[in-house]
Amino acid sequence: MSEIVAEDHDWDIRPSDSSLRTKNPIRAIVDNMKVAPHPDKDLISLSIGDPTIFGNFKTHSTVVDGGIESLQSVKYNGDSHSCGYTESRAAGAKRFSTPGGTLDCWRWC
Repeated sequence: MSEIVAEDHDWDIRPSDSSLRTKNPIRAIVDNMKVAPHPDKDLISLSIGDPTIFGNFKTHSTVVDGGIESLQSVKYNGDSHSCGYTESRAAGAKRFSTPGGTLDCWRWC
């Protein structure tokens, strides 16, 4: 069994034997692919892990502005109800309701 140790930490975590035997066949295929990039398009990395690390999935300005507005309002500095704020739940229920089925924002809470 090979030993893997976290380098930048005071703690030492060793992988289990089972995890060391784990193979990812998709990873093996992707790692060996040789594809020329399209000259007129930006590459969007679909690597394993957090896709936002490459800057491909930027948060829309509406979301950023709404977050800033919420923080500056000082209305949401504490804990919310365990099921979320009424306004947020109602907006989600409205958005995902259909003519054949209206969602109730408190049904599951």
